[in-house]
Amino acid sequence: MNHHHKTSYLFVVSFIVFGCNQTSNTKQPDIYISKYKMEEITQVIFEPSSYTFDTLNAGTPLKGSFVMKNIGRNILTIDSFSKACSCTTLDLPTRKIGIGDSVRVSFIIKLPSSKDYFVTPIMFYLNTKPFYRQYLVEGYIK
Repeated sequence: MNHHHKTSYLFVVSFIVFGCNQTSNTKQPDIYISKYKMEEITQVIFEPSSYTFDTLNAGTPLKGSFVMKNIGRNILTIDSFSKACSCTTLDLPTRKIGIGDSVRVSFIIKLPSSKDYFVTPIMFYLNTKPFYRQYLVEGYIK
């Protein structure tokens, strides 16, 4: 092989090795794509989304309710729930809510004797992503 052919050969090999090793300017999205299809995920909404009461007297019971609605495509399962304090009593009529169905959850909270802003979360552990949902009850105590 003469010198001219050797140079041409090296140029072609260099172009293939180095010229095709370009990086793409396409930025990968900064979002997490779940391995679950959206239609397979169970979803829930609260109506209203939280419970805010007007000013109430200290030490009195607060009675209220809200609706848990299954807006997903699977049966909603309430695995468990927790309350921030023993002052809260919860009436949950069922642990399973059918597709498109809803259930009314009633609560009674014995308000503390301190006069301040009051907030208490009720946590529901469900078969949703994320696996928990929080419902807040809040307002002023006089």
